[in-house]
This record gives sequence, C-alpha cells and structure tokens, in this order.
Amino acid sequence: MRFKKILWLVLSLTIVFFGYVKYRDLQPVKIVAVHPDGPYTDILVKNFPLTDKGRINWWLKNKDILKAKYKLPAPTKDDGFYFIKIWDFGRGYVEDDGYDRLCFDDIKEKNHCIDKAPYLTIRKGKETGLTFFTDQKRYQVDSNGNYKEF
Repeated sequence: MRFKKILWLVLSLTIVFFGYVKYRDLQPVKIVAVHPDGPYTDILVKNFPLTDKGRINWWLKNKDILKAKYKLPAPTKDDGFYFIKIWDFGRGYVEDDGYDRLCFDDIKEKNHCIDKAPYLTIRKGKETGLTFFTDQKRYQVDSNGNYKEF
C-alpha cells in the first residue's frame, strides 16, 4: 500500500512538472528591449523557452522578424561577424551594484542594469559559421541549416 502511494506521488509530480514545461513553452516570448552596439546586441526577454532545442528553434523561427523589426543581426561589413546574447529580463532594470550586473549605457536612468541570466548566445563568424551557446552546450549549424551539438 505504501509503495502505491509513493508511486502515485512520483507520477503526479512528474505530470505536474511536464505540464509546467509545456505551459511555459506555449507562452509567447516577449522581447522587452534590444540594446545594439555595432555587431554586438543584447536582447532582453520574458517567457523564453526552457530547453536548448526550444531556444534555438525560437531564434531560427523569429530571425526574419527580428531582422525586419530591429535590424538584427547587424553583421560587420568585412567578415559578417555578429554576436547576439539573449538575457532573462527577470526583475527588470535595477541599479548597478558595482559587481556583477549587466549595465546599458544607452539608458540614462538610475536603474539601467539587469541581473546576468543568459538564455542563448548566437555568434556568427567567417571561420566558425553560425554557432549557438547555451548554459552548458554548444551547437554548430551545418551547410544544410541543421544544428548539432559539439
């Protein structure tokens, strides 16, 4: 009898967890701000996908929209290099703590920093091609447009 209760609890928690992940994946990503600086751009978002696959697929699906609306990416003319970092907007803009926050000089307010919580980094270089970086992994895009983990 006790084994059935434990099994039921584990099964229930598993269903709740996967339900939450699916719920999060169905929420639309909200781009809160874009901070460009030449070929480097920081994008602040809410409701970003939880999985590496979801994050990369979001970029691939929305890159044309980002190009039209925000003129992203903005590659260099000589070698086409660009570097985009997508961050969790989290608590919103906060004051600089002088230690470990990402601050934006284009905002002249007291609250012009965010807590560093990166979701995805997209880098394109002449030698490396298109590469995605997540918390622990690196993915390379091949000539067919497919990506694979390194």
